[in-house]
Amino acid sequence: MVESSNKLPQPGQYPEKLQHVGTVEVWTEIKQLSDKFGCTSLGEGAPNLLPPQFLRDAMVDAMGDAASNQYSRSFGHPIFCNAIAKEYGKLYYEEFLGRPIDAMKEVLISHGANTLLNVFCAALLNKDDECVAFEPHFPTYLDHIEMAGGKPQFCPLRYDKEAKIWKYDINELRAALGREKCKLFILNSPHNPTGKVFTREEYEEIGTMLEKEFPHIIVLADEVYDFLTFDGRVHVPFAAVGNNWERTVSLYSGGKLFSATGWKLGWAIGPANIIHMGAIISNTVWYTGNTPGQIAMGKTLHMAFEKQEGEELTYAQQLSADFAKNRDFITEALANPETYPMEPCVVEGGYFFMADISKCRDLIPAKYFENHDYLPEDQRVGVNRVNMPDGSVPLDLAFCRWMACEKKLAIMPNSFFYGKQSAGQVSNTGYVRMAICKTHESVKAGAAMFVPK
Repeated sequence: MVESSNKLPQPGQYPEKLQHVGTVEVWTEIKQLSDKFGCTSLGEGAPNLLPPQFLRDAMVDAMGDAASNQYSRSFGHPIFCNAIAKEYGKLYYEEFLGRPIDAMKEVLISHGANTLLNVFCAALLNKDDECVAFEPHFPTYLDHIEMAGGKPQFCPLRYDKEAKIWKYDINELRAALGREKCKLFILNSPHNPTGKVFTREEYEEIGTMLEKEFPHIIVLADEVYDFLTFDGRVHVPFAAVGNNWERTVSLYSGGKLFSATGWKLGWAIGPANIIHMGAIISNTVWYTGNTPGQIAMGKTLHMAFEKQEGEELTYAQQLSADFAKNRDFITEALANPETYPMEPCVVEGGYFFMADISKCRDLIPAKYFENHDYLPEDQRVGVNRVNMPDGSVPLDLAFCRWMACEKKLAIMPNSFFYGKQSAGQVSNTGYVRMAICKTHESVKAGAAMFVPK
């Protein structure tokens, strides 16, 4: 903890429960390097696309009504809740449940799916309770667990280069979930950062284990990339397999679906008793969400999943096809023998692309490994550099700094998607993550940087 004294806390001092290694700092550093050196950015998982015209038009209409600019029902505007219950019921749940989703009791809307992660961690974790997630993982899982007073535990995903798939070991997962104080399991598919799409068979295996061995554990299913599955794969909600519904809250994102991440609108679907627990926290902390945005998304949500006149694909299908095209372009670019020796991992869905850079070590100038003062002194202004606790510089961080400073490409190091005490943070420094949720022109410009000049 920051000790009590007559001095104010200094930059870099955080409460003990928020001491994981440099995730926010490395994002900040890469962004600042990108700005300083004019990089093409494939780093941040935010689209550089406009939301669809039909949604923007609906937003303008909503803002033109006085009532639509004011507070709304704190658990979610009825227009939006009813639209979610109807559309996601048709997509995933009605056939499985044998009934409609209850829009007023089984749906919660809040400030994006990231906020909902915080809400349900706060609602479901007491001090020292444990929460399990696969790793690598979306880094803010750590923050949400620790802010709730909980303790994160992890089960590794490992890339099988022969099978070209990310795998987990069911016995390692069993051991993590079997700890005495484990209460919560965060499950993410399509997975950030690996792009793994969990199969129905995998979910049946995990669900059966939970039901028989750990019936007290609740699952937060982070499914914000549900519509982004490639090569004919189909997203299967964990809640719609076996008896998982009764223990599962599923999280979705309007920002991801509509390339409108700045609108900060996400929703949870799940059993009324668990949804209510999260709703109380959301009401207390956030009160209500973006009302005109809720109305606009509520009135147009169906248009994401219906073919419009003259279109061969729905809006959601077209976005998935566009991102798959980006993935394919990077894969083909890395196959060119003239590029740096980066080996692509198979990406099954989502926003991101991972590549193995272990063969690139000898290409990186020594200064990027020696210490964290890799920039000339006159260029350090405006760049807050992350420092590893032991002073070392892992391969992936050195590679990303080199690419930003000298190749003008911003991408992210994989080792920062691991827990602060995880062995994976040391053993998985040979990968980098790139965002494919961009215009094709941006991806082409980024891929061009893989060729030595």
